[in-house]
Amino acid sequence: MIRPAPKKVVARRLKKLRIRHKLTQVQVAAIAKCQQPTVCSWEAGKFRPSFDALVRLSRFYKVPVEDLAYVGSSEKAAPAA
Repeated sequence: MIRPAPKKVVARRLKKLRIRHKLTQVQVAAIAKCQQPTVCSWEAGKFRPSFDALVRLSRFYKVPVEDLAYVGSSEKAAPAA
């Protein structure tokens, strides 16, 4: 069963990808078509990206949307701490 990942898990995944690709939050905001404070809120685990933003980011990073925002039955959800 696939279900949405906790906000903190999504936050860690997004930040990890941004750092791996050596991008700033401003650059990610341009890719996702939003503002830098929005990216900051995602990475802090305050809000989830919209589906449209997730699609843009998944295309840029070349990863499935499911890898960014969902957990499946075969994957252990990381602790939200």
